[in-house]
Amino acid sequence: MDKDKDRVVGSEFTDEFMGRFVFSISDVPIRVPPDSSLAPQWYKLENKHGVKLQGELMISVWMAK
Repeated sequence: MDKDKDRVVGSEFTDEFMGRFVFSISDVPIRVPPDSSLAPQWYKLENKHGVKLQGELMISVWMAK
C-alpha cells in the first residue's frame, strides 16, 4: 500500500493503522497438487470501524496441512 511513501520507504517504519481486510478461512480455495496454481484475489480495505475504504489489496493465501 502506498498511503505515504515517506513512512514506508524511509529508514523507519511506523505502526500506524492503514486499513484491514477480512475474509473467512472457508473462502480460501483449496487445491491438491498437481492442480493449477491459485490466482491472487482483490480484497476491499476497511477502517477500524468496519467502513469500507477506497483502496483494495491483492493477496494470496496458502495453507499447509
